[in-house]
Amino acid sequence: SFGINTSDFISPVTQISPRAGFHWEVREGTAIRGGVGIFTGRDPYSWMSFAYSNTGTGALLLNCSGAGVPDFVADPNAQPTSCTTGTPPSAASLSYFVSDFKLPQSVKYALGADQQLPWGMIGSLDFTFIHGMNSLYITDDNLAGPVGTLSGEGGRVMYGTIAATSKKGSVPTVTPNVVSTAYGPILRNANKSGDRTYIATAQVQKAWSNGTELGVAYSHMNAKDYFSLRDAQSVSNYGFSTVDGSLADRNLAISTYNIPDKITITATRNLPWGFALSVIYLGRSGTPYTYIVNGDANADAVGNKIGAFDRQADDAIYVPKGPGDITLVRDSAASSTTNVLVPASASAYDSLEAYINSQSCLRDNRGKILPRNACRNPWQNIFNARVAKTLHFGPGGRDVELIADVFNVLNLVNGNWGLIRETGTLSGAGTEDVALLRLRASDAANGRNAYDVTLPGTKVVNVDASRWRMQLGARVAF
Repeated sequence: SFGINTSDFISPVTQISPRAGFHWEVREGTAIRGGVGIFTGRDPYSWMSFAYSNTGTGALLLNCSGAGVPDFVADPNAQPTSCTTGTPPSAASLSYFVSDFKLPQSVKYALGADQQLPWGMIGSLDFTFIHGMNSLYITDDNLAGPVGTLSGEGGRVMYGTIAATSKKGSVPTVTPNVVSTAYGPILRNANKSGDRTYIATAQVQKAWSNGTELGVAYSHMNAKDYFSLRDAQSVSNYGFSTVDGSLADRNLAISTYNIPDKITITATRNLPWGFALSVIYLGRSGTPYTYIVNGDANADAVGNKIGAFDRQADDAIYVPKGPGDITLVRDSAASSTTNVLVPASASAYDSLEAYINSQSCLRDNRGKILPRNACRNPWQNIFNARVAKTLHFGPGGRDVELIADVFNVLNLVNGNWGLIRETGTLSGAGTEDVALLRLRASDAANGRNAYDVTLPGTKVVNVDASRWRMQLGARVAF
């Protein structure tokens, strides 16, 4: 019924990458340069491998937990086909590429100028615009399409139905509106153009006759995309990409890789006895992140915690205008097993209000579904240093350079310095998404969902990124 032949793959296609550039010496000490061109890359082959492994015929996924886990069976031909509770395997999932799929390309426009300045300094200005072409765009062919919107939740586009209650401490049962129940997600890997990036950089450099060099640069970036692809798996690239707009027509939103402001200071100095010292300071905006729902708030099967999407979630929260603009619930103390939800206490509403008021990205988006990557971690200060010594062995012999690098010198000097504080991180797949609410039920009377509050920590020290490190090395010149 889908017309998909998983034995077919991408058809041969020719892509060209023409480029042109210029350099004009306007006068002594002044130069203008620039260029335009198409640059072709490749998608990671791991993405493409899922077209071979997820054909819908090779494997089924059986998720069992607790008492439902069957006994271990050593015989590979007699593996369990259901949980002890009777739960069957999830429907087979597929991943395929359209036959006319193209490798990703970008059109880059660059313009720059260099100017000799007083006191032997050189100033540079550079501007780059990048237009993305043929970027990977993933949709689910087995979703029949939107079934409506939630009028009481910012017009959230819905792709199925959500149960009116849930078990204690659990998300509710969600029923996506699928084309065929015989299959799970059928991920269609196609192309879409429109990602774009602006980068502007101003830089001043100076070199002295004694081998000392100094450079100071400031860069501003504005990058937006439809998908910020970070994972090795197609199912995670789709399931961890926060929905902004509809699944078929996502909004162009702030990229996970967007760093709006960056200051770079570099210095090198030749020292006595053949030593050389290099230092670099990097001050930059923190990484972006999104507050999301733990659960499947739009009923598209992502966040349901079963089947192919057993750990992914992609629904940004709706930021209420006030306490009366959201439904919060809690489990009834009267029962520990049955589906009983009661209104949350006033303290739950108060804690959510206080949290929203403490975060500018939430305050600024009241009455709306939070745009993807609307929030940002604090400014980061990074200071690295290198000491190098070149040794000469024999007349006409080889040079050996001994190198000692220290990363995050600030943290080496003082354990309270150089700390990277984050709410959402880039330490793993989907970690830039931070759960603030947990889905508990639908609230049909108010045209929205019902949630409980799971406030996350903010500005938590990223231990791995903050720890100082030393690296010793040697380089031989032949």
